[in-house]
Amino acid sequence: MEDMIMKKIVSFILVLILSFGTVASVCAQENDYNENNLKGQAYRIIDVNVVEGRNTMSCSVTPNAFLTVELTNAIFVPVYTYSTNAPVGGFSTTYISSTAGRGRYRVWNNSSYTITLIAGSFNGA
Repeated sequence: MEDMIMKKIVSFILVLILSFGTVASVCAQENDYNENNLKGQAYRIIDVNVVEGRNTMSCSVTPNAFLTVELTNAIFVPVYTYSTNAPVGGFSTTYISSTAGRGRYRVWNNSSYTITLIAGSFNGA
């Protein structure tokens, strides 16, 4: 009987630790967005909270590049895509959402060279 109780306690503690680790890694993704994270990578993803109404996305890069931004819903279906027609140092675009929920904001580097992400933001207001 004591073994059974001890196993349940240990299992509960492991679930808490694993759950906390997952939440902490998602938060770190959002907090570290201003890093030079497009260097050597084709794209950068952050998990975001989409609000009902206006959601503003912006990005700054160096050097100028062809960029695409994509917003997906919680099940990774694209709901908004924006692409630049020429190499740019940054952009700002707005998506009007009819519902609130979790989503993913992805910035793609469509150029053949490495770029550095200087700043980026997703603001649901």
